[in-house]
Amino acid sequence: MKKCFFLSILLVIILTGSCEKVTLEPDTDIPDNISYSLDIQPIFDANCTKCHGGSRSPDLRADYSYDALTKNGYIDTAEPDKSFLYTTLNGSHDSRANAKEKLVILGWIQQGAKNN
Repeated sequence: MKKCFFLSILLVIILTGSCEKVTLEPDTDIPDNISYSLDIQPIFDANCTKCHGGSRSPDLRADYSYDALTKNGYIDTAEPDKSFLYTTLNGSHDSRANAKEKLVILGWIQQGAKNN
């Protein structure tokens, strides 16, 4: 029994010790002045409008997205990391945007969520 326990421990050490943990850090070179029309809307166009194109809230099509987000409580400029938009992108919609896109969206909210 001791031999089996020892072999089990050894096997765990070998299997976990040989694996490298790879963490990909997002490129943190986020623009100082994030533009809604140039930086944020293209993220929605590429990743979100297939589902949020008018029939599902929020409507993220170009002519409607800013009002849909800012007038319906999806953005919290006082606590940007708690904005519903940002928490959803890191929760149930995690695969919808990559790490850099999420940081750009967070940065936009931190910069006041301007319609520029």
